[in-house]
Parts: sequence; structure tokens; C-alpha cells
Amino acid sequence: MTKKTYLVFLCLLLLGVVPLAASDYSISSYSVEIDVARDAVLHVDEKIDAMFFSPLHGIFREIPVGYLNGQRAKVSDIRSNRPSEIYESGKDYLKIRFGEEDVLLRGSQSYELTYSYDVGADQNDGYDELYYNIIGDGWQETIETCDFSIVFPSSIDPSLIFFTRGIYGSTSSDGVTWKVVDGNRIEGTALNFVPGENLTVRVQLPDGYYVGAREIINRTPFFFGLTIAGCLVAIGFAVLIWFRFGKDVPTVFYAASEPPDGMTPMQVGYLADSHIDDKDITSMLFYWADRGLLKIEQGEKTDSFVFTKLGENESTSPGEKYLFDSFFSCGQDNTVKEEDLSDGFYEKMEKAKTKLKDYFKGERRLTDAKSQIATAFVVLSALIPIVLTAVLLSWDYIGFGTFVVLVFGFLSFLAQFAFVKLLFNRWYVMNMSRYVAAILTFIPTLLLIVFSFIANYLFEAAALQSVGTFICAVTLGIISFFAAITEKRSAYGQKVLEMILGYREFLEKVEMDRLKLMIDSDPQVFYHNLSYAIVLGLEDKWARKFDGIAMAAPIWYSGHDLVFDAFFYSHLARSWNRQFALAVMPKSSSFGSPGLRVGGSSFGGSGFSGGGFSGGGGGAW
Repeated sequence: MTKKTYLVFLCLLLLGVVPLAASDYSISSYSVEIDVARDAVLHVDEKIDAMFFSPLHGIFREIPVGYLNGQRAKVSDIRSNRPSEIYESGKDYLKIRFGEEDVLLRGSQSYELTYSYDVGADQNDGYDELYYNIIGDGWQETIETCDFSIVFPSSIDPSLIFFTRGIYGSTSSDGVTWKVVDGNRIEGTALNFVPGENLTVRVQLPDGYYVGAREIINRTPFFFGLTIAGCLVAIGFAVLIWFRFGKDVPTVFYAASEPPDGMTPMQVGYLADSHIDDKDITSMLFYWADRGLLKIEQGEKTDSFVFTKLGENESTSPGEKYLFDSFFSCGQDNTVKEEDLSDGFYEKMEKAKTKLKDYFKGERRLTDAKSQIATAFVVLSALIPIVLTAVLLSWDYIGFGTFVVLVFGFLSFLAQFAFVKLLFNRWYVMNMSRYVAAILTFIPTLLLIVFSFIANYLFEAAALQSVGTFICAVTLGIISFFAAITEKRSAYGQKVLEMILGYREFLEKVEMDRLKLMIDSDPQVFYHNLSYAIVLGLEDKWARKFDGIAMAAPIWYSGHDLVFDAFFYSHLARSWNRQFALAVMPKSSSFGSPGLRVGGSSFGGSGFSGGGFSGGGGGAW
């Protein structure tokens, strides 16, 4: 690009930016008169002169009312010289809008707003003070001139008057001129405020200067104590319900070389952890192949497979025949390729899962009915700490924020409960250490604890509120743990679990001498048990037992460079499980309140810009 072309491009860019930067209005003058009453109530009179360059309805004003430690300002006696309405009254801001929906204005406009602003009794020890943001950092346009006047009920010390201006935290007073008139009146001027700048005054007064001010009652300690008590009650209730209805009977099992009662791998996988995984489905392919119902061939690509039906499946096992027939209905001429499974097999597979689950109901139900009801009560007990924590965080203003805490808290608990329940359903089958299982149950709790600290920081929660949130997070973790273990297996479910664990014990720990005898009597013993090893997560351990043993080739598999090695078939099972999962899937398938500041300086000195009460901002609409 030549320099001339670059210059033309830059000029066009600037021409496009300038109109975008132009504003629809400006504020030429902002006048604030404050009459400080003896009871610390401020009677405020604001006059705002604006220029509308395009048709607008009017301006709006945002007045902060929420501060830390539950201190809330009360705004009353609101009057204006134009039609106005309070269009939003929330925890942290009172929002007033001037103008009418069906009226548009242009040119010079003047607005006057008067109100009483009661911040309550002074919270400082040893002195009283006025700490007030004359202009807040929430204004959306520049303010050319600000004139202010503050009248006190009696004389004040000029050496204890401090002004700051700038962004939040600034201690500069550049550009602010002021004087004391008649010993109790401050008059001053400041120019050219850009959006984001504050003008703050702090006047330190003698202790007892205010008389009869509204007392500020901080109920945080009360609700903190109530929250702790509620957490202890909820934990005690969860432990009691588990001990009464959910305590498991000892599991006793013995190694067995056969799967329980001739069950299919899909049934064993479901009964082991109360969940039907994709591998429970894919294991059936090896099961059917071992029974002579199909053969598996390696496709043109190394990781692709072709399945050919060799016979009809007459099984009466729940869902098995339906699954077999549905699988081969996806292909043509009794042959199924991976790409054939994407057309409707997913829905049929889900239906087969439902058929299997329906079979284990009634006298074959896997969970104890009383323990399920007890589990529901433990889950509901989590509402106690959740509700109390929500109230602790928002007792000064019960509103939308309270609802958010309630919803987030309960959803977080349900997520923890689901995680822990899934973990304990698989604990026996995964042969996991009790200590590892206990640690894993609290991973979601740790994440919730971290999030609670972040949320407390963003919402500027008080110390007791932060501690209460932390304790609630830990409590929810404990309750989710007991809720998960309260739901125990039925007598039937316990029986089949012990049979499965006995069979798992055989697959995992069978001794070599016994295995060699079994191979001598049945050369296909590895393949007979492979599908069950898959659903129990033992395909590699089962293959490792045949390392170095000469194996007969399976009659149901053929492929390129075929190697008759047990590890090849365990790898084949994992590979096909991954491919199957991809093949069957259907083809279509700000926190806090801006500008919320600490009310009251709690220290001597000049204070800082934006550190006082009120302020806020506004704009046009």
C-alpha cells in the first residue's frame, strides 16, 4: 500500500468514526444543593441542564442505596419539575426516569430533582462525618460544570473538609475550588467531568454531631449463627436417615468362573453399576460373535469394521433380540458397516436400553424402595443450608439476587449428588480404594468452594457472609455424600451384585494353573469371557493373563495381518467402542452492582474519590 493510498484510507476511517463518536446529548450544568439535617438525613436538590441534539424522551438518574454490611440508604420525598417515575428499585440502586414514552424533546432542557437521602447513624468510632459523592461515576456523558452547596446545622472545621475527584480510588483534588461561608456552608465549583469520574466530599465532624439518626442494625451475625445451626441440623438429619434406612449390609462374594445365571454382558454391565454404557452395547457384538450369530471383518481402513449375520437370535433375554434385529436392520443383505449405523440405530439402541431397564422392576428391582424415599428426604434437607445462606447473603434486600443464590445452590447440590451417586454405583465394580472414592466425592465441593469465594469477592460480601457461604458449600458436599449412599440395593440387587463381584474376582485374579486347565478343556475360553471382561473394565487384565500362551484363532474374526494375540482383541474391543460411539450418533444432533462502594470512611484523612454514599449517575433515553 502506497503512502497516498494509506492516507486516503486513514481519512475515510476517521470520517466513519467521527459520526459514531458524536453524542445525542450533553450536560452543560449540574448544580447540587445539600441541606444536612441534625438527624443525618440529607435533603438534596439537583438541577441538571442538558442539550438534546436529537429527539430524546428525557434523562434518567441512578441513586445508590445499597452498601456493605447491610447498610442501606432510604430515599424519600422524591419530587421533580418534569413527569417522572421510579422505573426500577433494586437492592443497590433507585432509578428515576424523566420524560414520557410518547413525547420526544430537542434542544435545551432543564431538570430538577429533590429528595431526602437517609444513610442512617454514623458507623465511625470517635467522630461523625459526611462522606458523599456529589457526582458519581455512573454518568454516561461529560459534565461541563458542577456547582455545589452544602449547608450544615452548625459550624464546621474548615481544616477537616476534604474534596477528591477522579476515578474510583483517586485522592486528587485538582480542579475543585471551594470555600466556607458563615461557618456552616460550603460552596464550590468543579469543571469538565468525563464518564467514570467522581466528585466526593468528606467532612469530619465532632462525635455526637448527629442526633436522633436512624439506627443501622446489622443482622449478619444473627443470620450467620442461624446458617451454621441449619447446616449442623441438615448434616445430622442426613446421617440419621442414612443410619436408619441406607446402611448397607456387608457384601460377601466368592470367585466364580461363570457369569451370574447365564446373564448377557449387557445385563451384567447394567446390574453392576445401574447404568447402560456404550461399551455394554458393543460388548454384545463379541458375545454374539462368540455364539456364532455373526462374524467381524476388518474393513478397507484399519479402524473400520464390517459385521455379517450368520444366524437368527432367538434369545429371550430382555432387549437382546430387539437389539440384534435392530442392528442388522440398519444394513443390507445381512451386512452392516459403520456408516450404516448413523441412520436411526441410536433411537433403537435407546429403546433396547429401556426394555432392559423395564425388566428389572417389581420383584427384580435393584434398589430398596424405602431407601429411595429416604434419599429424597436427604436431598430435600439440602434446602435448609441453601435457603439460610441465600438469606444470609441478602437479608437486607430479599429480591432477585436471593432467587439466583437459591437456584444456583440447589442446582450445584444436585450436580454434586449426581456425581457422587454415579461414583458409588461404580465403586465396587471399579475396585476403587475407599479413600480414593471419598476424595473424589468432594471434587465438586471444592469447585463450589472456589466459586463461592470468587462470588463473595465480586459481590463484596462481608467476612461472616463469606464464611457462611464456605460452610454451606462444605455442608452440601457432606449431604450429597450421604444422599448418594442412603439409596441402597434391594435384596435381589445385592444378590446379583455379589454374583457379579464373584465373577469379576475370577476374571481379575484367576491363577495361571487353573487357567491353563480351563484352556486345555476349552481353547476358546478367552473369547467366551471377553465380552464380560469388557463391561467390567477388565479387558486388558484378562488379556494379560494369556500373555505368552498359544491361543487358537477365533472363528468369528478376520482381518489384515491378523495376529492371534489376546492383547490384539482387547485393543480391538476399545477401538470398536470408540468407533461405535461416533458411528451411532445422529447427524443432526457481570456480577455485583456497578459503582457499589463502601459507605463511611472508617478512617481519618481526605477519603478517596467515589468512596462516599450516593453518587451513582445517569444518562438519556
